[in-house]
Amino acid sequence: MPGPRWAGGRPRLLAPDDEAFVAATARARPAKLAQPFTRWSTRKLAAYLATHPDRPVRIGREALRDLLKTP
Repeated sequence: MPGPRWAGGRPRLLAPDDEAFVAATARARPAKLAQPFTRWSTRKLAAYLATHPDRPVRIGREALRDLLKTP
């Protein structure tokens, strides 16, 4: 009798190009993106990404933190 067919987990919500966009945005100074502060926090960055007019990216703070961890 064959084993169960596992689906492999939850599907990814971010495409690799979205991850690159998030990383590039995190490296940019907020002032250059017309934001009124000098450093990004995960909360501010997630809010900015969610409301970006050209390319909105919905990502939670914990997922954002995991994505931006340095190896």
